[in-house]
Order: sequence, then structure tokens, then C-alpha cells
Amino acid sequence: MTPTETLSMGKTGKEGSTISREPSTITRFLSTSSRRRRLQKRGMAPAATTNLLSNGTGPGSETSSEPDCEPEPPATANGSTLNFGAFTEKLTPLVAQLFSTRGVIEQISQTFDQYGNEVSTFGKMFGKEKDKDRIIERLEITNEENTRLANKKRVQLETELRELKSEFVIEAKPNNLYDGGFRSISDKIGDLAIKHFKSLPEDVILESDDVQRSLGQSSAVFRTTPISGTKVSEFLRLSAVRHIISESICKHIFQPPFKGLSEDPEMTELLERLSQKLSGMSDLSESVWRTLTLKGLGELGALPVTKPDRAKTVVDQVTYILGPLIIESNAEALRKELTGIVEECADLWTTAQKDRDRIEFRTPTRTSTTGWHVEQDEEVDQTPIPPGNTVRMAAIDPLCLFPRIVRVRPGRSAEETVHEGIALYPDSRALLLGKIERHDLKQKLVNARREVLRLRTPPAGGHSRGNSLASPTNFAFPDITGVGSGS
Repeated sequence: MTPTETLSMGKTGKEGSTISREPSTITRFLSTSSRRRRLQKRGMAPAATTNLLSNGTGPGSETSSEPDCEPEPPATANGSTLNFGAFTEKLTPLVAQLFSTRGVIEQISQTFDQYGNEVSTFGKMFGKEKDKDRIIERLEITNEENTRLANKKRVQLETELRELKSEFVIEAKPNNLYDGGFRSISDKIGDLAIKHFKSLPEDVILESDDVQRSLGQSSAVFRTTPISGTKVSEFLRLSAVRHIISESICKHIFQPPFKGLSEDPEMTELLERLSQKLSGMSDLSESVWRTLTLKGLGELGALPVTKPDRAKTVVDQVTYILGPLIIESNAEALRKELTGIVEECADLWTTAQKDRDRIEFRTPTRTSTTGWHVEQDEEVDQTPIPPGNTVRMAAIDPLCLFPRIVRVRPGRSAEETVHEGIALYPDSRALLLGKIERHDLKQKLVNARREVLRLRTPPAGGHSRGNSLASPTNFAFPDITGVGSGS
């Protein structure tokens, strides 16, 4: 391939793929030199050659018609003669290398273009990442704002809910609240009984018959409770005291919400019937109605007596019944302690009346012990029944030492025990032993009176026995203190 052909190749340097371009100075020079050599071989040298490095378009680009005029080789800058053949041979590979380099340059250019596209893509991706960061930051700000607004709304709703709850009963309080509260009250009643009624003064024991009669007139529970110094008497006496206190609390404190609102029994009955009717409709119907009704009655001044008044009523009733057993010096302390217990009962019952469900009390029955703790005493239970005993227990109701507290859910027939009651049942050995002791004591007193009467009555005919008449000071009254008594 000649330099001219090389110059006529296309952009990729492959043969047959040409592009149109103007011939360069080097191309024209190579073409002229080649033509001159061919003429020399034929013996036809050009007459003259002018300015071989010109653009070939002027008059100097044409040859002279004189064949015998040999042109001189062009001179270099230092005056030496230029050898065109050697120059051409050296120049041809350089030109080829030049075009080869041009291809490499174009590949490099394409690579740079590719890199530029990739850089542009990375730039766009980077821009998207920045946009993503800005979006995330904006979302975080929006989320914080939403959280702040949500917290503000939550606080507002909680406040409104508290206000609503203060006006309407919409929830059931946990059972352990009632169990703990009523257990505390029951324990305090038991402690009070032990503190003030476990030991009896001597004059009470000596006058036990009168004391027994007085107590029996106030409460039937003392008719079978002996007044003596025995263990059986002590256990039954403390049980009777607890029963008297609990019975009075149930009568004046643990009452339905509308009990005692009116002097007209029919009005109270009507309100209770409405309450029962609404209880079967829904969970909230009765409780909301009950709360609003009590609130309205309170504003009208038609609510039952206040807590201090109710507490005074209970204390007066209990101290009146137990009066013969109360030591005068302890009377004021007893009233104070009992007042505190009753007021605690009133507070807890007021809370119970605001429950969604109805909180009520139950007393024991003969047929079931479910929900009840059976009161017992180990020492009393080990006391033997006297041989030949003919005393039998009559059909009596169990003795309630503290009521059972139940939850009655609206629309449900079954009730739930929230606090177990305490009861002494008729089959208790203590009750039988107490009745036997009471029977024996009455028999001894009757026999003693008969003996006194016999000794004070003169024999028939008016004659005296003299010293055979026993002196009252030598008369031995029956032992009712429990000392040396087998019962």
C-alpha cells in the first residue's frame, strides 16, 4: 500500500472504507516524487519542478517540457541535499503509525465518552441519593411533628376520659381491691373483739345469769352463749361479738344504693326494680343510670345520711347490745376504735357502689359453705362431749362473723365471690359444747336456788333444827368461772 493509498483510507484505517478529504502537503509531495522517479526510469525527466511543498494549485506545480533539465534536489536548512527516496521510506511507516495512533486516540476518546456517561450516571445517582436524604430528613421532621401532635391528642383524650370517668361509671374495679379492703376490715373487727371482750371482769361472771338474760334480750345469739371463764365460752363470746358488729354494719352500711332514700318504701322499691331491670339490658346501662341518679339525688339533698351519722348509728347499736360486757373504763376507747372501722367500711362501700357491676353482700345459709371460711378453734374442737349428754342442737342458721362480698354482673345470673365470708355453722362442736355448758349452768343455778329456798323455809310444826340449819355464809354456789370445770 502506497502512502497515497494509505492517505485515502477511511477513518478506521481499513482498506476500501474511504472518506473525502483534501490532499495534504505531504500527500502531494509524495505523489510528485513518485511520478518523477517513474519518468527518470523511462528517460523522461521533468524539465523543472517548482516548490514541491506548495499546495499544488499554482503555476509552479506543473513540470517543464524540457527533458534534459534535471532538477536539483531540495536543500535542507543546513545546506545538505535531501534524499527523497530515503525520506519517503522513513515517512511512510510514520504516517501509518500516525493513523494507527489516531485510532487509539479515537478509542480513548470513546472510552472517555463512556466514562463521561458513567460519571453523568453517577452524578444523577448522587443527586438522587441527595434527594433521598432530603426526603428522609423531611419525613423524619414530619414524623416528629406527627408524634408531637399525636402525644398532644393522647393527653387531651386521657384528660377527657378522666373527666368522663369521674362523671360516669364505665369500668369494673379489680377484685383484689375489694378483697384486700374487706379483709382488712374483718381482721380489725376480730382484733377489737379480742382486745375488749376476751377477758371478763369478775363481777360479770358472778352475775352471769343476769348478764346472760340482758344480752339474750338484745340479741338471740347470746341465748346459747354461756357467760363464764371456760375456753368454750371465750370462743363463742368472741364469735358473738364479731357477729353483732358485722350484722349492724350490713344493716346500716352494706346496703343497696337506694336503700333509705325515701321514707316511702314503695319509692325505694321502685328504684331498686329499675336498677334490676336495667342490669339485664347492657353492661353500662344500669351503672350509668345509677351514677347519674345518685348524683342528682345528692344535689337535691335526698341521699341517705352521711358517713359520720351512719357510723354513729352502728356504734350506738353495737355498744348498746354489748353493754353488759363492756368495762366502763374502756368504753370510750372502744367507741373510738369501732367508729374508725365503720367509717372505713363506709368509704369502701361508697367505692363499691360506683363500680360498673353491682357489689353486694351475702349471709351464710345452712345448705352451702361455698365462698365461706368455717370458723374453728383447735382447742375447743378437741374438747370431749360429756358422757350421757342429752342436749341436742336445734335447727338454727349459721352465725355470720363477716359477710361474703359478691360481684353481680349485668345480664348474668351467676355471681362472683370477691371476698370470702366467715361463718360458724350449726354442726360446730363449739356450739354444741356451749349449749351443754349453758344448760348445765342453768341447772346448777336452779338447784342452788332450790337449796337456798329449802334452807330458809322452817320445817313443819315450826320447830327449828338449831345448828342443823346451814348458814348462808357456808353455802357453796356453783362454779361458773370455769376453774376446775370439765365443760
